[in-house]
Amino acid sequence: MLVNIHRVDNNIGDWMSSPLRFFSFPTRTTEVDILSCKSQLQLDHDVLLGGGGLLARDSFAPSMEYITEHTKGSLIGWGIGHNSYAAPNSPLSYPDYLRRFTLLGVRDDQQGWPYVPCVSCMSPLFDHVSEIHHEAVVYRHGKKPWLLEVDPGIPMMENTAFTVQPADGETAMDAAFRRTIDFLSSAEIVLTNSYHGMYWGILLAKKVLAVPFSTKFYGAKYKVPFLEFEDWRARVHEAEAYPDALEECRELNRRFYGKVLTYLS
Repeated sequence: MLVNIHRVDNNIGDWMSSPLRFFSFPTRTTEVDILSCKSQLQLDHDVLLGGGGLLARDSFAPSMEYITEHTKGSLIGWGIGHNSYAAPNSPLSYPDYLRRFTLLGVRDDQQGWPYVPCVSCMSPLFDHVSEIHHEAVVYRHGKKPWLLEVDPGIPMMENTAFTVQPADGETAMDAAFRRTIDFLSSAEIVLTNSYHGMYWGILLAKKVLAVPFSTKFYGAKYKVPFLEFEDWRARVHEAEAYPDALEECRELNRRFYGKVLTYLS
């Protein structure tokens, strides 16, 4: 059995960071919330850890130490990233437990570890985007709303799950993700304090401006301006679109998937 351990809550980015959403594996699979992983029985199998901002985060540290020390099978980290709230502007320092992984890919670029961006890039929704209806939209982290003030002239959405009628075969979270990609693709500019708002805006070849609050923003390969929200109009000329980012991120995930299959076989 393959146990996928990641953050399972109402954050759409956390939900879509699971490789199980996009790839098939030659064994039975199950998902476990990282904060609920306290049983050795869950770790007597191959473990796929990630994705998401699981590294250097105080609330995840005890679970990460326990998982990396007690996993009996292969321990694979897929698209996990640095996410410290303590010193968001400091150099990224990675925990020693990363050396326990059998195979590792981190979503932070040029940090001394193999680079594998978040697997959510594999969603086919990025191939069928909405028409542009707005100059800009705001995509706000539901737990840090004060970092992005609501401008009545700019459409706004938060990254926590909301009620959307699922289509046939969809879960409620899949439907929320679909609505999110429609929303982000409807504008030329994405203003966000969400990691995945930044990442998905980049994959959609939008001009992205971000208000960071943890180290998770600083390891991104595709650079965006970091700013205070009220400064965005004065800084928008610094934003750059990355039309090749989607295919590059997908190809890196396809290659990593091939390596994972080798270890699982």
